[in-house]
Parts: sequence; C-alpha cells; structure tokens
Amino acid sequence: MKPFLAIFGGTFDPIHLGHLRAAQEAAELLRLSKVLFMPSSQPPHSKAVEASAGQRLDMVRLATEDNPLFDISDIEIKRAGSSYAVETLRQMKKLFPGHQLLFMLGADAFFLIHTWYHAQDLFELADFAVMDRPGTPRYNILTYLQDHVSSCFTAYGERGAQLPNYSRVSYLTTTLLDISSSEIKRKTRLNNSIHYLVPPAVMEYIEKHHLYK
Repeated sequence: MKPFLAIFGGTFDPIHLGHLRAAQEAAELLRLSKVLFMPSSQPPHSKAVEASAGQRLDMVRLATEDNPLFDISDIEIKRAGSSYAVETLRQMKKLFPGHQLLFMLGADAFFLIHTWYHAQDLFELADFAVMDRPGTPRYNILTYLQDHVSSCFTAYGERGAQLPNYSRVSYLTTTLLDISSSEIKRKTRLNNSIHYLVPPAVMEYIEKHHLYK
C-alpha cells in the first residue's frame, strides 16, 4: 500500500489555531507522518483575499515551523492564476508517484465540492478527509456525493463513502474551535486583540505588516 501524502489546502488569510488543531487531530486519527499546508494563489470560489500570496505563505510557515508533523508547499502560489484543486492533484501525482494523495478540507468547503472545476475527476486522483467545521450542517456524505457528484459512490465505514476505484472519503470528528479568518480580520480592523486565535508569530507578522486594517 502506498504511503499517504496529505495536502491541506486553503486561502489561510490568515491561518489560525482552528486550522492547526484540525490538522493535528486529523493526522493522529489517520496516522499520518506529514501534513502539507498549501496556500492557494487565487481561490476560484472565495471572495478576494486581502493578504498577498507571499504574505499568506509567510504566515503559514511561521504557524507550522515548530511542528515536525507539518510542512508547507508553494506549488499553487508558483503556478499563479486560479488555484484549481484538480490541477494541483494532477501535478502532485506526477511529483510524488509513490504516494497516495489525501486531500484534507473542512466540511464547509467539502459540501460545495460539486461546484468545483472538474469535480468528478477529483475523486479519481485522491482520497478525501473531511473535517468538522462549526456551524456547518452535517449532511450525510454518501447521500450528498450520490446526489451531486456520482451515483457510483457506496458506503465506507460509518460516515464515509468510496468509489469502485477505492478512492475514499472519510468524515473526521475533530475539536470544533469556532475561529474564522473573517472574524480575525474584523477584530483587527477594530483594533481588538487576536491573542489566542492565531499563533503569536502570526499575530506579530500581522501587526508588523499592518494587515487587515
């Protein structure tokens, strides 16, 4: 069996403790040896990001550098343009042919995956780990995928789904930290403290570069 290469993609504008705790718990639940944080260049589905790609990459580096389980990738940023997950997974397949790709994302993003570019192809390229997010409706993953992506999905475990080619989608129950990047930006604009919402190094970076004012 090929070892997993876990990819945690997102805008990370900014990265916060909710991201980090979810990744830590997912790695423990799935017994991963590494989680690769991958900031997007221009997310197709999100509103315009406020920090530059380079600043967001810097913040992810600062947030993860003290954890040997975490690493970063600038593949999407170097590719520039809209960051389509299917293109990223195809690129990673070529770069790491000896690994099984695992794409990690929050439930809020996953339950919109049918709107993503070439959505069906995503499940032929990687397994998926879906992490709880506060305030996200808990849809049944199998029903959602059968209704919106492909009727070929069948049940996997108690809350997951899989395709005939064994690409699997697992739903992970992680600690729900009700922290959002949008709330961090709102507090920053109001000159309120963001202590205990982001790592200290990220907070210092935001203050030094006058981000989100």
